Amino acid sequence: MIQINLLPFRAARKKEDVQQQAVIFLGTILVVGVILAGITWYLNSGITKKQEEIAYLQKEVSHYNKIARQAEKLRQELVLLRKKLAVITSLDKSRRNAFSLFRIMVDMLIEKRMWLTEVKTRDQRPERGDVEKGKKDKADAPEKSDIPDMSQLKVEMEIQGIALDNKTVADFMTRLETQGMFSDVRLVTLKQEILKQKDREDISLKQFLVTCMARPIPEDLTAESLVGRKYEKPFSALVIQQFGEPEELDGTNSKQWVAWFPDGDFTITTDKKTSEITAVTPGKTPKK
Repeated sequence: MIQINLLPFRAARKKEDVQQQAVIFLGTILVVGVILAGITWYLNSGITKKQEEIAYLQKEVSHYNKIARQAEKLRQELVLLRKKLAVITSLDKSRRNAFSLFRIMVDMLIEKRMWLTEVKTRDQRPERGDVEKGKKDKADAPEKSDIPDMSQLKVEMEIQGIALDNKTVADFMTRLETQGMFSDVRLVTLKQEILKQKDREDISLKQFLVTCMARPIPEDLTAESLVGRKYEKPFSALVIQQFGEPEELDGTNSKQWVAWFPDGDFTITTDKKTSEITAVTPGKTPKK
């Protein structure tokens, strides 16, 4: 009987199986390595892209922060300029206010019987309580500007001069009181002053000091803004001060008053019963 030894075949088959498993294992490792390498490359690419985006955004943030700082600087400069403009406007209004008041006061002088030697004006701001009340009343109103409200100011005036007699001083004070622009007119001092002359008889004069409170002159009026307003003191004094002495025209009767203002070159029609200005027309209408 023939016997075949299968041990070498089995050993070779086993070796072949081991080699095959080793190839599969190595192939699996290789595939996994390639996949991991691909994933790593993809992630690294994503990280690089994100880093570039972050760098770009940081650059943009730095750029816009610089713009924001410049804008804040410009805003602060604008606030400062507005404050300066408010001060300049306030000073200009005060100057025009004092000049206008002085013009009105000159018209109150009694010609050839009195002379002014010095006029002082001082703006008086309202009490804190009045300011707070004004702010509360205007809380719902939009803020127009940073310019101070001149209507909240009062002007205290000190008027020094000389007159021929006591009656002249009294007449001057009466004119101030009835003009409508001045209130709280008071005589502070009144004393005699002798003007000595060489070849003539000495003249006895009255040196006086009068104080009063003056209404602030509002912003410039326009002809159109007069319609609906009442033509009575102190508003009428402001109209005359700005547009000149009115000239009464034909058309005036018991119901209405028609007048032409030369400096403004317009004609107004006023209801005599209510003193309301009912119409404003350009030029001198009707012409005399």
